[in-house]
Amino acid sequence: MEELYLVDAYHTDPDDQTAPTSVFLFGHGSGGESVCAEIQGVRTSTLLTWPFPHTGDIVAQVQSKFADVFDDDENDDAGDVRCTIETCREMNGFEPVEDGTSRTRRYMRVSSIRRDVLRRIRGACSYGRDRLLNIVERVDGCGGSGILEPAEPDMDVVQEFLHTYDVRTGQWIRCDLSRVPSIKMSTCRREARAESIGKSDDPSRLPPPIPVMSFDIETGFADIDARKTQYPQMMDPNSAVTYIGVTQRDGRNPDKKVVLALSPSPERDRVLESDAACPVRAYRTEGDLLNGFALLIAEWDPSFIGGYNVWGFDWLWLGIRHDTHDLFRRLAGEHEVVARWKRARERTRAAGVLGGLLPLRRRDDEKTRTVVVPRDIPGMRPGRQTIASVRQGLRQIQEYGGGKREGNGQVVGWEDDILQRYRTAEDVLAAWRHFRGSTAPDSFPHLSRLSNTKCRMSAQKTESSAHGQSFQYRFNMPGRVAFDLYKYVKESPMKMRSYKLKDVGAALGIEQNKIDLEYETMFQYHAGNDPERALEVCRYCLRDTTVPLDIMEKMNMVLGTMSLATLTWLPARVLLCRGQQLRCLTVLLHLARDRGMVFNTRSDIPRLGSYVGATVQEPCCGYTDDPIWYLDFASLYPSIMQSHNFDFSSWVPPSRRRRATALAEESKLQIMEVEGSDGLRHMFVQALPGQPNEGLLPQLLEMYLTARAEKKRAMKRVKKEITDATDDAEKARLGMQLQVLDAEQQGLKICANSAYGFTGVNPDKAMLANPAIADSVTAMGRKHIEDTKQAVLAHPVHGSKARLVYGDTDSVLFAVRFRSLVEAWESGKEVEGWLNKDVLPGMGRCLRMELEEVAWGYVLLAKKMYFGRMYPSGPQGHAHIEKKGIQLARTDQTPFLLKVYQAMVDVIFPEDDTAPPFPRDVVAARISQSLKSSFAPLTDQNAVLEDHYAMSDFVYSKQLRADYKNNNLPHVQMVEDLKRRIAAGTVTNVTVPRPGDKCEYVIVNGAGNISTRTRHPSIVKLKDLDMQYYIKSIRTPLAGVLQWFMTEQQIGEQFEACTAVAVRRAIGVRSIRDYFSAPAPQKKIKA
Repeated sequence: MEELYLVDAYHTDPDDQTAPTSVFLFGHGSGGESVCAEIQGVRTSTLLTWPFPHTGDIVAQVQSKFADVFDDDENDDAGDVRCTIETCREMNGFEPVEDGTSRTRRYMRVSSIRRDVLRRIRGACSYGRDRLLNIVERVDGCGGSGILEPAEPDMDVVQEFLHTYDVRTGQWIRCDLSRVPSIKMSTCRREARAESIGKSDDPSRLPPPIPVMSFDIETGFADIDARKTQYPQMMDPNSAVTYIGVTQRDGRNPDKKVVLALSPSPERDRVLESDAACPVRAYRTEGDLLNGFALLIAEWDPSFIGGYNVWGFDWLWLGIRHDTHDLFRRLAGEHEVVARWKRARERTRAAGVLGGLLPLRRRDDEKTRTVVVPRDIPGMRPGRQTIASVRQGLRQIQEYGGGKREGNGQVVGWEDDILQRYRTAEDVLAAWRHFRGSTAPDSFPHLSRLSNTKCRMSAQKTESSAHGQSFQYRFNMPGRVAFDLYKYVKESPMKMRSYKLKDVGAALGIEQNKIDLEYETMFQYHAGNDPERALEVCRYCLRDTTVPLDIMEKMNMVLGTMSLATLTWLPARVLLCRGQQLRCLTVLLHLARDRGMVFNTRSDIPRLGSYVGATVQEPCCGYTDDPIWYLDFASLYPSIMQSHNFDFSSWVPPSRRRRATALAEESKLQIMEVEGSDGLRHMFVQALPGQPNEGLLPQLLEMYLTARAEKKRAMKRVKKEITDATDDAEKARLGMQLQVLDAEQQGLKICANSAYGFTGVNPDKAMLANPAIADSVTAMGRKHIEDTKQAVLAHPVHGSKARLVYGDTDSVLFAVRFRSLVEAWESGKEVEGWLNKDVLPGMGRCLRMELEEVAWGYVLLAKKMYFGRMYPSGPQGHAHIEKKGIQLARTDQTPFLLKVYQAMVDVIFPEDDTAPPFPRDVVAARISQSLKSSFAPLTDQNAVLEDHYAMSDFVYSKQLRADYKNNNLPHVQMVEDLKRRIAAGTVTNVTVPRPGDKCEYVIVNGAGNISTRTRHPSIVKLKDLDMQYYIKSIRTPLAGVLQWFMTEQQIGEQFEACTAVAVRRAIGVRSIRDYFSAPAPQKKIKA
């Protein structure tokens, strides 16, 4: 048995349906070499209800009958069907019985090493119930009424395998690697058919070096003078993938780097391959380039592969170019090409017509509601048709038009979409002639570690209020973890004004950041005759692969992903492309099996349109120079779920509440009723840890929070060991151990925080949800905040000195009448201890309050909008300015506003952390002076704006969507203006933003509304900007702060003079004072 660090586990149905189930394990050995191990004969199971008596003889007879009927292999033991009886209780919904526990029932678990046998049994349960009953009732002792039906959804093969063998990805396992297969089955350095696996003897062992590949593609034109569009198009024969930069890093060896370049001549090859710092491999055709990329992946064999925004651009381009090559090489002649093109256009038109007939939302009465179908829809009868029929017709058109990927070489499968993009028959014939003459990229689909597996692309639409709408195009590559760093960064806690690669790199302090090179310049360099210019593009492309790797190291992405995969029982390959629901559901399924529960679904789950959220106390807005206690509940929502046993299994459905109430009156059961939203009442069974009725979520949270506390204690020990260590190798090892511990505690935090949100998803869209749990948690949170507020105000010593300032979700803020920060901290700690000892235990056993920090100088503007000078580590510690909800915390404002706002905030608080806050009148004077300094370049008509501000300070940024109901929006009109200027030839070297990109624009002087006066920053000068508009735009945000220090008249005086000068600047009029206070400009005399 050897040690194997497990990175991925994968299952695919074999071509031979009677073959035993296999799971492929991918990872790294002790020496860092890649390993592929196939586990054959993996046993999977399905759970059926069992309403009959239970004896060993009966089970044996049923097992024999199932094997005879459902296992059609000639070998009697081929399926190895086994039946066992299990006694379980339902996971979703408490069913009380006389002894105060939830009712248990008998179930039959049928297992086999062949998936097809289990499919037949489940199919017989769902669609051939009478046949299955006849089989069972022929067994002696199984007479009587009852039905056999699936009791829970089947687990995924890989998940069931990980659960059965108690191993997880991201951990070391023990595996028998002695049996080497006769035929190579993967690209891994070592292969084996393992017969046994198990847990490692040293689970805390550090992971081996994991090779991570980052790539980036660049596109261009073969003949730039013949281009019909500004940018290369995926189906255009004149466009191509011109460069693919690749860098691989494993943390132990030097980086591997190479650029795959499309080169038209040997002369260019020699120049491109002359730079040792930028290795280049040249190819003559695009097909060779795609094949070379696939072969490079097999050669370097990375475990992680991705880049920055590769799911939004790179993989889609590569997939579409491969499919375009493949499609046109399969069309035999011009007649077939034109006929196929016409059918594609007709089907696309028909699909558009049918799509327009369907309602926006699905309805329950689709089988009865009708619409009128036109005559010219292929495959459908005209006239009145039901909504369900129209939907089915649309599905058939789309499936046929997409091409049958299994029967050809397609990896994306958008044949109709590719063909209908050509406007004329001449265009499609020109494309056919071009692609048929190129090398076939037959090797490209083989990107995974399995040798005979072709990768397919999947498209997923994501939409959220935080991140907008986007499409993700990715390949499923067994054995490799595909990632998109752009998606990972956007979903991380790091909030940025711009998520461009260069901006993210700058924010994280990457030394060698992205190189600036405009797209148009890149197109010209590639299409030109100067090889040195083409080499610049290679360097640019290669840098775009190293910066993502540097960012990944800063964010500890690889170790964090593997740690989260370990916690959630999911392969990392699945984890990075799926959401929170799957993570929580998988963990609950594994825990339910261990606890003897059945994952059942219910139809009586409450449907809440929306439930009342957390408490937000009415704020006492204004400036406070008294110290403020910042009392915060530690993990409030998880603690509530633990304290009150809020769980799927402890929730009492409405139909069972009468029985539960009766048992509670007899003291056989403890229940708790919570009044939620809209007057609804929810009932939960109460239990302490270790008792039979303890829920799964409280147990899970206890495991997570306890483990996280242990990891954080271990981190402190390791930090001390690093300080004491003298050997560099030992310091490096301890540093790696610290990174692993940090990744593990972050993963535990993510899992614990997602438990509450998982329960509140709409049951119609969720895998498993119960809004009654989420509604009860928020209700109890509101109650605990209110009770805590009353308790603090009633404190026997300090209650009379405190007044409530604000309360939000899990925190309460009290201003206290102490003139010393030391007194405020000492009294706050005293109140914290009193709450944890005498007050909170009566609310919930797991609730705990922390004096998180003390504010000394605080400005509260509105709900969830404040900033203040915070002391998080005691009165002797350093202070920091904490901001929430104000302009400085937002990413959609101009840097001009942020600079003025930041300068104003900086003068409100003393620079010395030990100094008390300024009085209100002193703050007002300091703010007034700060605004005068900020506005000085604008109020002084002789000042040169460029000496004080840059064009970037006045740029607005907005994400561009694909479509709008109203196109009269500033950033949309800027894009249209830019397109017109490029078409007229007045603007060059500027990139038109595409849907999903951030649009940057400025407001210029002129008549009309704002939308008609938006321009791209690169085509105007600073003097052209409408400074009057910019000054007016910042007045309202600044007034939100100024109102607490100045009167309305004083605020107006701050802006009126500046606005007047801005108007005179715009129209070129000077003030009379300027003729006396400044010398007239001197005329230049020619020599």
